[in-house]
Amino acid sequence: PNDDAGYDALCDGLLPRGELAIWEVMTSNERYLPQDLGLCYDWVEIKNISNEAVDLGNYTLTDDPDSPLLFKLPAVTLQPGATHIIFLSGNTALGVNHAPFALNAAKDRLLLYGEKLVDYVYLQNIPVGMSYGRTEGIGGFSYMEPSPKNPNRAGYREISGMPTSQYAPGVYSGETFTLELTAKGDIYY
Repeated sequence: PNDDAGYDALCDGLLPRGELAIWEVMTSNERYLPQDLGLCYDWVEIKNISNEAVDLGNYTLTDDPDSPLLFKLPAVTLQPGATHIIFLSGNTALGVNHAPFALNAAKDRLLLYGEKLVDYVYLQNIPVGMSYGRTEGIGGFSYMEPSPKNPNRAGYREISGMPTSQYAPGVYSGETFTLELTAKGDIYY
């Protein structure tokens, strides 16, 4: 259902399936973590959610489920609770922390593999200047103020109800009339 209980059920299905989690993703980055020449790139923050140290070199990252080995993460030991940033610049010549793909803020996906799929996130309509991340204890993602290398801030999600109008659904022809729609929040058409 399109309500809080339905969203909570969806989030339960999004829990990571291993020692690592995709913790925060930023697309359309214009100011966070500038690299050489002040250029900013998409990035993902990977977090060790286990109680043991984890070698990132045993994992891969991709935006294409048909190519799970697209980018092998660098051989870095990540301590429990620690995070590591990977830049999604599309240019591996920029360094070991640069993946050979970038993301599309309008619609994309990001998948993290170990021996099998460990975690994933679907990205859709992420506003410029915002990231999409997890907060402690939940499987779902929220839009939030970016916080690379720092704890994620509280985010927001919005579940809207169906708009209502003064007319029943259907096809109308012949006469002109004014249609008024009401809904919680803004209506775009």
